[in-house]
This record gives sequence, structure tokens and C-alpha cells, in this order.
Amino acid sequence: FIETNAFSFIEKHLRYLYLDHNKLNQKIFSEINRLISLEKLSLSNNYIQEFDIKLLNNNLQYLDLSYNYLKKLVINNMNNLQILNLQNNLLASEHIYGSIPKQLKELILDFNAVHSLNRNFITEDNSLEILSLQSNEFLLMNSDLFQHLHKLKKLNLARNNIQMIPKGLFNYTRSLEDLNMDRNPLLPLSINAFSGIEYSLHNLSCQSCSLTSESLIAFSRLKNLERLKLQSNSLTNIYPENLFSSMSKLRVIDLQRNQLTQISSQYPSSLRELALGNNRLTSLPFDNKTFQHLSQLVTLDLSSNPLHCNCDIKSLYYWLLSHFQAELVPYVQWICSKPENLYGKQLGSLLDHQLICEEKKISSFTVWIKDSETALLEWSLTDLLSSLKLIVTENNRLLPFIYLNKTQNYYLLENLKPSTSYSLCLQTSEQY
Repeated sequence: FIETNAFSFIEKHLRYLYLDHNKLNQKIFSEINRLISLEKLSLSNNYIQEFDIKLLNNNLQYLDLSYNYLKKLVINNMNNLQILNLQNNLLASEHIYGSIPKQLKELILDFNAVHSLNRNFITEDNSLEILSLQSNEFLLMNSDLFQHLHKLKKLNLARNNIQMIPKGLFNYTRSLEDLNMDRNPLLPLSINAFSGIEYSLHNLSCQSCSLTSESLIAFSRLKNLERLKLQSNSLTNIYPENLFSSMSKLRVIDLQRNQLTQISSQYPSSLRELALGNNRLTSLPFDNKTFQHLSQLVTLDLSSNPLHCNCDIKSLYYWLLSHFQAELVPYVQWICSKPENLYGKQLGSLLDHQLICEEKKISSFTVWIKDSETALLEWSLTDLLSSLKLIVTENNRLLPFIYLNKTQNYYLLENLKPSTSYSLCLQTSEQY
């Protein structure tokens, strides 16, 4: 407890007061109210159950009441208050009264039971820039929920069991730069999910949101994004292919703990960090030109992926050698799963000549005549090729080469001429 008149000798001059980790209750405010010059007050981790902001002087700019037992909050006046921290209390929406001060810039309500905001709680002329509502079971009921938050720059909605983002929700927050949606079981996102903040948003985190690859289209319009965190979702591939390359300012991509079996080969030159750990990647579609383009890349995480350590991974191997300290390279946890003789070995512990490819073979090639103008070509491979090339001659005249995708196993040859001799040859090709 605080004795009566405990601050009598300094009550006109005291500007900063920290009384954290005590057993103080709301009676303390009768003493603090006398501190007419107080600008910053921290009462975190006490036993305060009720608070009426009228109990404090109007000069206060910072107030921390986090980790108390607050069940009731009354807010009035306090025109100079800029930061209010109320996280980890017992506040419910129906027991919050009044409106936030006009000058308030930061409001933290994490880990309470604030399901909604009273329409009068945030007035039209507010100055709020940071709003954190993590873990409140907060409901995104209407698209006009944030209609007065024109100056908002940072919004935290993590851990609220949110499934859907109402259409047009962010049309009122066109200054938003940082959005956290972590640990919400989001349903598939539409391309318009972030409409209104396409150009303002710099940082977006949607970790542990049950997202699948079909939701990635929602991020394609975020042209000024710098950090994108999609860790711990259910992504299997990146679609569209140019998703990341269209974000010219992107510096950090976190795709750890997904189910990725393939990854995009297109990224902006601004990229500095790419986290791909704990996926199902056997290799990356990166060649020397890719790494030349990504000249600012300093962090690449491929730990806990079943890498195929053959000749196709050499560009990645050389990047590893040149970007890690020599004594650390053998211990980087990029682990080989194939070939069998390299199973369990770190890629960085190998020598160049160990990264070899078995001879790639076309095990079968069949031609089916469909009609006088069309033939169906089918083939099977012993291994995935970098590419295939179909060579066609017409009456001993060589036609333009047909380059085929490495995942194809058939091709429809059309516009054949009657009474004409054709020769077909399917080859491996390194030029496609």
C-alpha cells in the first residue's frame, strides 16, 4: 500500500512514476491524482479491478495498467494521453465506457474479452495509429467496423478465431502499414481480401492461419509489401508464379513449416531473407542467373527439407559456399535425402564431384495415329529431365524444334499433311 500524502513533497514536480509488480488496488489513485505534473504512470502487475480515468490529471501522456484484474474501465477527458496499455486484464466490451482521448495514438487491449467496440468508443476525430486486439475472440461483424481509423498504421488481430474478412473491411484504413492476423483459422481468401490497403501495407503476418495455396492470390495486389510471414500453414505450391516478383520492395519471405513441394523461381531483387525450412522441397529452381539477380539475399533457410543432392543442386551448393563462413558451411543443416549414398549428410560437407546426376533416360516413346492430321505422342522417363526437345522432320526437311515442359508425358502433334513422310526424335535438352 501507499501511505497517505506519500508524495506530498514532490507532488508538484514528479513527472514519471513506476509502481509495477506490487499489490496495489484502485485506492492508489487518490494519491496519484495529486501529482499534477505526472506525464508517465506505470501500474503493471498489481491488483487493480476498476479504473476511472477522471482520477488522473490531464497532463498524463502514458498509462500502463497491464496485468491487473480490471473488470471496469471508464474513459473521459485525458486530452493529452497518447499511450494506453490495458493488456492481460478481465475487460469485457460491455464494461468499457466512454471514448478514447482524441490524442491517443496507441491502444493495447490484448488478452481480454473485448468482442466488439462500442460505436462511440472511437470517435471520428481520433488520432489512433496503433490498435492491438490480440486474443479477445474479437468479432469482425461489419465492414464499417474500423470506419473512423483513418490514421491507423498498425493493427493486431491475432488469436481471435477469425474465419472471414468482411468485404471492404480495410477501405477505411488506407494508412495501414502493419497487419497481424496470426493464429486465426481463415477460410480461403479472395483476391479482394485486402482491398483498400494494397499500396499502404508494408508488413503482413498470417502465420498458423490454415491457409492453402488457393489463398495466395489475395496477396498479389499488395504492391509495397516488405515483409510477408506465412509460416505454419498448408501451402503446397506458389501460385501465381509471379506472386513475389510483383512486389518490388519485398525484403523478407517466411514460408517455414508448410507442405511445399515446389517453389517459385521469380523474386524481386530487393529480397534479403527467404525462409523455407520444414517443407518438402527436394531442390530449388535457382540457377546462377537467379542468384545474380538476388544479389541482396543474405539469409536462405532450407533446413528440414528432403534435398536431392545431385548435379541439379550445384548452383545452390555454390551459393552456400560463398555466403557462409567456411568453418560453418559443413554444419549448415541442409540435409540430403537422395541419392542413397549421401543420405543424412549436410550439403555443405560434400565436395563438388559428389553432386552428380545419373544418366537420364527416356524409357519409352509411343506414337498413336488419331486421324490423318493428328498424332498423339506419349513417353515415360526414368527421372525428371531439365527439359525435352521434340525434333520433327517433314519429307527430310527439319521443322522448328518443339521444347516441352519437363513435367509433360504426352504431346498432340497437329496439322499433319497427307501423303507426307515424318520422322520424330525425342531428346533431352539443356536449352529450354
